[in-house]
Amino acid sequence: FHAARANWWLHAACVPAEWTAALVALASVPAAGRAACWAAQALVAAYTAPLGPPSTAILALPQLALAAVACAVVDSAPTTVARIAAAAALWTASWLLQVPVGHWLLEGNQPGMATQLTANSVVLSVVMAWDWAPAAAGGGTGRSE
Repeated sequence: FHAARANWWLHAACVPAEWTAALVALASVPAAGRAACWAAQALVAAYTAPLGPPSTAILALPQLALAAVACAVVDSAPTTVARIAAAAALWTASWLLQVPVGHWLLEGNQPGMATQLTANSVVLSVVMAWDWAPAAAGGGTGRSE
């Protein structure tokens, strides 16, 4: 849960970035490549679409754009090492913003994933971050994380 509005918005930007980094790494695997990236993201979108509030179904489709971004990064990087380096840099930057800035500085707490990490929380992380970020504008009860 994110009590600070700024942390909600920070997570709405950073969680999809870290997910995209994972897709870049997946798309960089020579035997798997772009097909695995698109397949993984399509499965996640299909899984999240019927869950939770109606907005979850709406947010499932934009997640496919993350696969397009990941494939664009893969296409623009000249080598597998460069792709993996880009993915690692994006993932690290995302975590450095979310944890030290968002949780420690803005909220003075530990991220929920530090104590409540499940496969479901990982798969649903993007849709949760996007679904509840708009609540930050008007207060709300935010459930992201």
